[in-house]
Amino acid sequence: MESMAVADFTAQQACEVAAEGQVRLAALADHATPLAGAIAVTLRPQQLQHMEAKYRQRNEKFRRDWIARSAAERHARRYDQMLDRLETLYGRLEAPQRNVLRQAVERSMYDPERVLSEFRRRQQDTLAALRQATGPGATPEQAGRLLHATMQRVQQSADPAYRQ
Repeated sequence: MESMAVADFTAQQACEVAAEGQVRLAALADHATPLAGAIAVTLRPQQLQHMEAKYRQRNEKFRRDWIARSAAERHARRYDQMLDRLETLYGRLEAPQRNVLRQAVERSMYDPERVLSEFRRRQQDTLAALRQATGPGATPEQAGRLLHATMQRVQQSADPAYRQ
């Protein structure tokens, strides 16, 4: 991947990197399942309520930061975030590089409404799985399977438009 950072990065290479990331994430989920199941069965209703409150706070912040802003403000914010990330990796970008980035942001299909909708879907899915995992008679193994399935759904959105 480091060799790609100094050359043109093709769509095919981006797909390959994304696929590799999916494989690594799946391996991590497989490895973490037993521990996640063991912890999940011990969660108390107050802890799930706390998690739900954190989700609400995060969603409200996202709404304020992205949805409540004009398109021009969103593009400027997105540009600033991406510039910061790229300069963290590569060092200061030159004017032509910044122009390429600005054009990419302007052409971006980023839709904060769709992103927030996907956040909420994933959060509700996670909470439902955890509620089931903390139910009467739930075992760590059952909870682990529930959470593993939830992680798989997080990796592949049910919304075809979001996956694009």
